Amino acid sequence: MIPVVIDPRVAKLPVWAQDEIKRLARLAADYKDMLEEQTQKIPDSNVGVIQYGAPEGAPKVVFLPRDSVVRFYFDRQGAARDVQGIEVSINQPTQHRKQSIRVTTWAGQIAVFPLAANCFNVCEVFDAP
Repeated sequence: MIPVVIDPRVAKLPVWAQDEIKRLARLAADYKDMLEEQTQKIPDSNVGVIQYGAPEGAPKVVFLPRDSVVRFYFDRQGAARDVQGIEVSINQPTQHRKQSIRVTTWAGQIAVFPLAANCFNVCEVFDAP
């Protein structure tokens, strides 16, 4: 458990405000513990999200539960979250197919643009024939 540290200036506030700040600090610590438990202690995870701009001390890779589907939203405002975006998932191997990555969209079609032997871009295309 993460220790809860309260700023010394809090002692100058009314008791009800001190209690609320302590409650919120404990809640934040509990959520941080829960997040750490769910993302860093997954021994058989095969999905990791790289945080390139992670703050100092934050994990660079956050592991998700095995076979998680990662959904990327293109609309930053959240207004069209049910229509714009791409999902990436892992297809497990079968006797007829090797393990693979599946890229899907729930609106429009997908265009794949090869960039190199080991890299490609994927985007949604809404007006393709």
